[in-house]
Amino acid sequence: MGNCRKSIFFKEQLKLKPLQRMDNLSRKAFCFFNKFSIRNQIIFFFLVVSLIPIIIIGVISYSDSKEAIIMKNSKYSQNELSQTIQNLEMKLQGIESISMQFVSNTENNKLLRDFCNVEARNESSRQQDTRVLLQSVAFNYKDDYAISFVSLHDTVKHIESSPLPRAFFENNQRKFFKQVIAGNGRVIWSLYSVPNKNNLIVMGRIIKDTLNGDQLGILFIFVNEKTISDVINPNADTDKNDNYSIIIDENGTIISNLIKDNIGKNIFKLLNHPQKIRSSLENQQSKNSYFDKINNQEVMLTGKAMDERNWYVLSVVKTSYLYEEIRTLGWKIFIIGIVFAMFAVFISIAIAINISNPLNQVVYAMKRVERGDFTVRANVNRKDELGFLGAAFDRMIDKIGHLLHETKEAMNAVLGHSKALEESSYQSAKTALTIAATMEQISKGTMEQTVETEKSSTTMNDLAKQIESMFLKANEVEQISGFARELSLKSNDAVEQLIAKNQETDQITEAIIKDIFDLNNSAAEIREITETITNIAEQTNLLGLNASIEAARAGEMGQGFAVVSEEVNKLAIQSRNAAKTINSILHNIEIKTANSSNTVEQAHQIFGEQRLAVKSAQIAFTNITAATSDIISQIAFVNQIIHDINNNKEHASQSIMNISTISEQTAVSAQEVSASSEEQTTMAEKVRMLAKELHQKAEAMAEIIAKFQI
Repeated sequence: MGNCRKSIFFKEQLKLKPLQRMDNLSRKAFCFFNKFSIRNQIIFFFLVVSLIPIIIIGVISYSDSKEAIIMKNSKYSQNELSQTIQNLEMKLQGIESISMQFVSNTENNKLLRDFCNVEARNESSRQQDTRVLLQSVAFNYKDDYAISFVSLHDTVKHIESSPLPRAFFENNQRKFFKQVIAGNGRVIWSLYSVPNKNNLIVMGRIIKDTLNGDQLGILFIFVNEKTISDVINPNADTDKNDNYSIIIDENGTIISNLIKDNIGKNIFKLLNHPQKIRSSLENQQSKNSYFDKINNQEVMLTGKAMDERNWYVLSVVKTSYLYEEIRTLGWKIFIIGIVFAMFAVFISIAIAINISNPLNQVVYAMKRVERGDFTVRANVNRKDELGFLGAAFDRMIDKIGHLLHETKEAMNAVLGHSKALEESSYQSAKTALTIAATMEQISKGTMEQTVETEKSSTTMNDLAKQIESMFLKANEVEQISGFARELSLKSNDAVEQLIAKNQETDQITEAIIKDIFDLNNSAAEIREITETITNIAEQTNLLGLNASIEAARAGEMGQGFAVVSEEVNKLAIQSRNAAKTINSILHNIEIKTANSSNTVEQAHQIFGEQRLAVKSAQIAFTNITAATSDIISQIAFVNQIIHDINNNKEHASQSIMNISTISEQTAVSAQEVSASSEEQTTMAEKVRMLAKELHQKAEAMAEIIAKFQI
């Protein structure tokens, strides 16, 4: 339940605006500090004000100094690594130059060639000469070198300047031998760990015959690891191991290190975060330093690659050594902070006592006043704000004492007046009771009058509703009559339009009859013409036959005339047929015109009968319109009478309503007067009781004031 409330509280806090949240936090902090005394608050805030700047300055100084030392040490490590790599490169080149003596020197190369020649005689003598050569070359150098040569013609045959581990030559097929052979004259370096002895760094190189270029064998130069370590760590302290360098190959194997136990191990397995230094070594342009742990000791690593050797030189600096001066500075700042804190505590306590003592005097005086002793004084003899506070407190006590004295006198006066007020209140209560009884009778009569008035008002309202309903119905009848009159007028207009249309139709019918008659006459004329054409066609046919006969008689001379006569016969036949067709069409037209003429005659008779019916309807509508106008006039007169009744009804109803309202107001006023009288009686009784209570309180206050010492 508590966690739920807390979660709800935090949700509500998140909903608040930032300014509101800051205000809430400041209020809570203010309430928290109010729980402590002023002395403790002064000490706390004085410590905060004095120590926070020291802490901030100390932290900034510490962090800036730490950052500066890291940057400078990183830069110094880069420069030192560059110099170390140069020295190491010179050392390695010097060792590699030893092998060149067996290539550039013809006599040395001949001795190795003879050593490898299995067919040559005096093998022991050749081995002795070769061993002397190797010893003389190794002796010319100050460092402890060992030189060995292994023949490629007989891998068992080898010679060394000084005794070397047998295991190195017995396992001559190992990876290093293969790398040297694959190098084809290029120098190959590798680490060879000797159990319980110093580690050796071996250089291998193929030696070729200077005469024909054939490979003779492999020249190995064994260098003590300490020789290389002295080059990269010339000034290192082997006891502390605070700042030293190490050499690793491309696989991360440690080749040389000040800590001999780590030689041969993989550097990436010794680090907690190897990916940092791995990425730095892969990116040779990176000049950053990284922090990690080696053997649970925090160190700063800076790496740099050796060109064309696949070796890397790492600078290792322990952070305990790197931050030694920083920690000293931090302790100094801490001690200074402690000194300032003690000084601040001393000053704050002195200031707190100087402020709290006068306040304690005022608090002591206030507690005496709380117990009723107004003779006490703070007696703060100072010239600052606390002295002003003490003097103000003393003046306040004087004024309160004077006020208590005046209050005591006023209470004596109240005791006398409260008794008289109690008796006056008793008389007022009796008078109010009499008035209340009288007003109750008046209120009862007024209420009965109000009831009768309300009955009359109800009856009048019912009558008013009936009159209003009749008025509405009369208006509806008047509206319906008006609509009927308008409809009659519109019907009369429609009848007149119908009469006009009948007249137009009659005229059109007569015109159609005339046109049909003219069409019959035209058809008769056309028939006469077609009969004439038929006669002409028959005559033409006869003429054509005669022409054909004459052409036949004429023989060849009449052939052209025969063709013409044949065409004339065809034309006569066609004309006769066309005339027959026209006569048939004209016959059909005559039949249809006769039928149309009969139909039009019948329509003309029907239109005549319709015209008479429309005339009768027009007369009827005229009579209806006149009767409707008379009805509307009578309804309007009745409606006016109802309207006057309705107006009089409104006045009568309003008068009854006014009477009812006045009666109700009178009844309410009477009730209010009666209630006021009752309230006055109650108030008078309360005043009497309050006067009695006031008298008792005045006596009690007089007893209380008597307890104060003035």
